[in-house]
Amino acid sequence: MTVRRVNRRWVCAVLVAIGLTGCGVTVNRYYTKTSPVSQTSVSQQTRLLHQKQAAQAAAIRGTLAQIPAGAVRIDDSTNLGVLPVIDAGFATGSSAAATPAVVSPAKAFEDLCDGQTDIAMATSLPTSTEESACAANGITLVRSTDGQVEPFQLAADAIVVATRNEDSVGGDCLRRSTVREIFEAGSPIDNWSQVGFDDRRLVTTGRGADNDTYQLFASLVFGAGGNAPITDARRDLVVHPTDLQVLDQVETGSARQALSAAVAAALAKAGRRIRVAEAAAGAAANQRVLAEIAVANAQRAKASKALTPAQKAAIARANALADATAKQTAEAAAGTKLIATITAGVTAARGQALSAIGDVGYFRFTYYELYEDKLRPMEIWDPIQEAASLAASGVATNVTTAGPTERTIESDVGGQLSTGRVVEFPSTSTTPGAHYVTPAGQGVTVPAGGPVNVDTTPDCVFPSAQTVESGVYPLSVRMFAFVSRQALARQAVRDYLAYVISAAGQNLVSAQRLVPLDLQTENLEYEQITGRPLPGSGVSPTASTSSGTTAGSGVSGTPATGTTPGSEGSVTLPAAPTSRITGVDASAPATGGGG
Repeated sequence: MTVRRVNRRWVCAVLVAIGLTGCGVTVNRYYTKTSPVSQTSVSQQTRLLHQKQAAQAAAIRGTLAQIPAGAVRIDDSTNLGVLPVIDAGFATGSSAAATPAVVSPAKAFEDLCDGQTDIAMATSLPTSTEESACAANGITLVRSTDGQVEPFQLAADAIVVATRNEDSVGGDCLRRSTVREIFEAGSPIDNWSQVGFDDRRLVTTGRGADNDTYQLFASLVFGAGGNAPITDARRDLVVHPTDLQVLDQVETGSARQALSAAVAAALAKAGRRIRVAEAAAGAAANQRVLAEIAVANAQRAKASKALTPAQKAAIARANALADATAKQTAEAAAGTKLIATITAGVTAARGQALSAIGDVGYFRFTYYELYEDKLRPMEIWDPIQEAASLAASGVATNVTTAGPTERTIESDVGGQLSTGRVVEFPSTSTTPGAHYVTPAGQGVTVPAGGPVNVDTTPDCVFPSAQTVESGVYPLSVRMFAFVSRQALARQAVRDYLAYVISAAGQNLVSAQRLVPLDLQTENLEYEQITGRPLPGSGVSPTASTSSGTTAGSGVSGTPATGTTPGSEGSVTLPAAPTSRITGVDASAPATGGGG
């Protein structure tokens, strides 16, 4: 009897563990005993959870099924202000219509995962919690073949911190954190020597809080959300109503202000000096001319040459003209010489003022591009982004006393997409060429000179169209469209995305002072959405290799499956064109309207 009883408990424990029955027992790693509660067993709780999730997924499908044909719902959390212009342009050439809503990033992904929006516009990836919410609701985000969420990039923007182009303040690279320390409220930094550069007064300038330039700057530098107040910046920030005035300030603003009183006094003093010098030169010229006239008169008298009244009058007029001309010439020469001397002095003083003051301002990247001959941009170094890049490249970073250890890092200021692992090794394990495998299975090699210490080894990035669009430049932000496979199966959604990526959409992006996509990215994304090359790109449809992989993409051409909105059945999505994104129906043409 005892043996049967123990066996029954053992069998029940197994059944409970695999969720098949409650058996009226609770299993513990230390002991087993009879439980008086049988209706709230593990299996019942699991079934209830599954039923709840199924109900949520059904509700989502019902919501998706009720979307009107031709409607595209968009949640915009980017604060870049370009969507109203794009939506208006899209509406003029399509029977479909976009209805945007400005929300927070968290709300955008929440709505996407609840099926309340088709497209979530954001500048950062969803969190693991947000991804799980999508999965629980039956919403499948578009992903690349390596399983990562794969958004469509639509545009980019950046902030450039710059000084005047004619000279240097003693350095051209600032840590991202140092930029914040210079501009933030309460900053004590008023000399470039405080950040390791020359001994020059530091003056900050830029646009005010009512301008998108400041808002982007506050987001990328201060980590502020929308509508950041000017009080986030230092109190002595010289605010200007136009970018041109900020540019003028950076070029000569503070130096001109410092010189204004001194120059006014110097010019007033110079005026007196010029008048005295001119009078003295005129008097000397007059004496010289009168002496010459006296000599001529004496010579005529000695020759006893008689002159008629007319001749005498003519000689008098000539003498007067010669005297006046000599005085004017002498005065002008004296004044010109003194003015040249004074001008040289003022120019020297201006140069000294400029070399003593280093104004620094912030500009949108596209404005900097217009005046790059007048501005000297600061390269930006972000150790967090550097560490992520090195880790992704398999380079060991930093040295610790305990390890090897591993920590996940991400750049969370300004919505950067930079994430990666920093692999740290003990000081006794830093032999160049040594190879390690991290706890996550990543291979990492110690470079020559040992692991890279990202806190002391600058990786300065110059602002350019390429570094901004790719997100490598730390003070850049990229505008992404996150969609689900369910939403992308709708024609209107594909039409909208194709329009934004097309030449017409990218022209609007440029008109809004954002950085457009390069042609290669445009064509790749357009083909992923529509199944055809970008019109006017001159690129032929992507050919598949013999292995069934799209040339240049490294992605399998195996057809993916997806769920048609409003239907619980599964449909096969065409494999062409294959790309780095899986599970996307790109076969239907993007020609407008339709859901």
